[in-house]
Amino acid sequence: MRKIAVKLLRRRLLKLAAIVITNRCNLRCIMCDTWKIHDKKDMTFSDFKRILKKLKRSGIEKILFTGYGEPLMHKEFPHFVNYAYAQGFKLHLVTNATLINKNMIDTLKKFERIRVSADSIKNYQKIRGKDKFRTVIKNIRLLKKNGLDVRVGALIMPSNYKEIKSIINFYKKEGVKVYVGPTISSPPIAAKELALDYKAVENAIKIIKGGISDIKIREECVHQFKVLLNRYKNGKIRGGCIFPLAVVFILPGGDVMSCCGTNSFFMGNILKQSLNEIFKKNDDRIAKILFGEDKNCNQCIAKQPISRLILDKIRNKILGAG
Repeated sequence: MRKIAVKLLRRRLLKLAAIVITNRCNLRCIMCDTWKIHDKKDMTFSDFKRILKKLKRSGIEKILFTGYGEPLMHKEFPHFVNYAYAQGFKLHLVTNATLINKNMIDTLKKFERIRVSADSIKNYQKIRGKDKFRTVIKNIRLLKKNGLDVRVGALIMPSNYKEIKSIINFYKKEGVKVYVGPTISSPPIAAKELALDYKAVENAIKIIKGGISDIKIREECVHQFKVLLNRYKNGKIRGGCIFPLAVVFILPGGDVMSCCGTNSFFMGNILKQSLNEIFKKNDDRIAKILFGEDKNCNQCIAKQPISRLILDKIRNKILGAG
């Protein structure tokens, strides 16, 4: 019955693939170790084409060019984007925006949405490792000028916690929607400078509720901090997570990971197996994650809980089919 629930949910939810085309990065962020990796990897264009072909067969509709590296560091980035767009995929991008220039605009216009990672106004260099804040703002304005849907994502930690209100107001004046959330790394794992205490999390929620007017974005941001409060109160994050059923997370060599969190696990390689084979092999563990029984996920604040309403619908559908 649990495996049937996993399959039904996957069929309903799995429309997005997050692809890491390179693990190279030009910044030195304190909340990320990717830039310390000596084994630099770039996805080849031939592998990219094979992966998209398999994703298409599996019903994936949207491709997210994402982090674990800066996508624009890949020398063939425009080639990858143009190909994915030509195959009919909807495209989204996560970038630090430091490498954007006017010559890229035609390529970047193929993205439905661009999310810029920028966590501070006063302490940008301290957090991101390089003094690129003015460059980022210049490039955000360039994107806005050319009609692109650009948004900002800010990770909140002690070094920028007192800036939350300033960050929200700054980008509001720029006409840019902003998401704020705690760092993905969980405090037991992360360095002390990344972990917010209980009082700071409570205050962050109050500031977000009073500062972000977009209801959907506000609720998404508040949810992330509430999940962190949940862990402080109970010693773990209660409930299951739908991330492995909602996103295919693919690394440069084709490895498929369960999610982007600190406790993600290797599921298979899409260059060697079909997506269906990969999920079939991992259905038991995914079921445990879905129903909140995987101990490795109990400390993860990136957890994406599934609503009881959806679980009840799935259960009724299974029972009805029986």
